[in-house]
Amino acid sequence: LFEYDLQPLFSSTISPYYRQSLFRSVLESGISEVRSDRDKFTIMLDVKHFAPEDLSVKIIDDFVE
Repeated sequence: LFEYDLQPLFSSTISPYYRQSLFRSVLESGISEVRSDRDKFTIMLDVKHFAPEDLSVKIIDDFVE
């Protein structure tokens, strides 16, 4: 990640639940998909090059880390 990837994105349509800037480089690579509607959002990432123990998803307050 670069420093600009860690800055919050203020104009996100589903903010504060999703900070698009954190996923900018992954989204531009074409190996992920983000879907959102009024009630939920879904992020699909290609993680086949990781071992299961390398992955974790945390929800802190209203943020996914």
